[in-house]
Amino acid sequence: MSMAHFSRIFLVFVALLFNVWTPSQASDVLRLEDNFRTLDLTPFVKTINQNDYEFSIQNATNQSVDLLLHRLAPPKLTTALGLSAPSETPLRLFSSDDNEFAAAPGQPNLVRLNVPANQVQTFLLADAVGWQPVYLWSPNYYASYQSRLYTVQLSLLSLLSGLLLVAIIVAVLRRSRRAAYAVVMAMGLITLQGSLWGDDLVQGLGTEITWLTGNDLLIPFAFVLGLIMTGIGHLNLLFRRVINRNYWTRVIILADICLIATASLWSLAYASPNFAGVLGAEMPHIALSLTIACILLGVIFLPDRRDTHLE
Repeated sequence: MSMAHFSRIFLVFVALLFNVWTPSQASDVLRLEDNFRTLDLTPFVKTINQNDYEFSIQNATNQSVDLLLHRLAPPKLTTALGLSAPSETPLRLFSSDDNEFAAAPGQPNLVRLNVPANQVQTFLLADAVGWQPVYLWSPNYYASYQSRLYTVQLSLLSLLSGLLLVAIIVAVLRRSRRAAYAVVMAMGLITLQGSLWGDDLVQGLGTEITWLTGNDLLIPFAFVLGLIMTGIGHLNLLFRRVINRNYWTRVIILADICLIATASLWSLAYASPNFAGVLGAEMPHIALSLTIACILLGVIFLPDRRDTHLE
């Protein structure tokens, strides 16, 4: 009897220990106040089955609240290179009061929902194939965020285009083959940057640019061109006699540091899409812009042949 009693106590202890260390499967109720702007909804989502998810929202205000559910898309570069599948299945939500909310055409990762005043609603996120982190937004704050994002992207592309124009002029005046290689590399990376930002730019401009958003080969082509020109630049420095060798060595080292940072951030965004919230998807693009700027500035400040000698 003592052995049986001990066995029961041991099993109860194991069960209690298991419950302590195992996270609860019940979805927590998310309480929203008047000052709500945005929130990572992923921790509040409960898995129902392979493709269906559930979450609950409590509207603590005295008026009905409109919200936006935004699913982060996989990095566009990894999608274009075939490393991840695009989020093409439109989001669909079913509320506990039998209402259905569906994504608008052309925006499969964004759906508008509504929670009545002083009520708790449970939502079923159906057929969410290729699960990605989801965020809950106030519509006004989401529009403001998108507007600021578009402004930053357009400003960076305009700045890089201006640097590219100056670099082309300098490369022609200096008659430098290495400068020409750097300009071609920068042109490929700027094309890659514009393609990755194509959807946001088209939305911000309010016009359709089909060659920027509808060309599936543009991103791989620009990516491969950038890699080829990077390889050519390193091989020329190693095996050919180069004017301003010390100068170009410093430029390439700085550009390599930026490229390594860019590749690391893209790898992190692919492996852990939610590593830095909604800004995580933009951090590799900012690093790529710094890489392009480093390359172009290296061309712009290239010393004149008459002031240097072959080293």
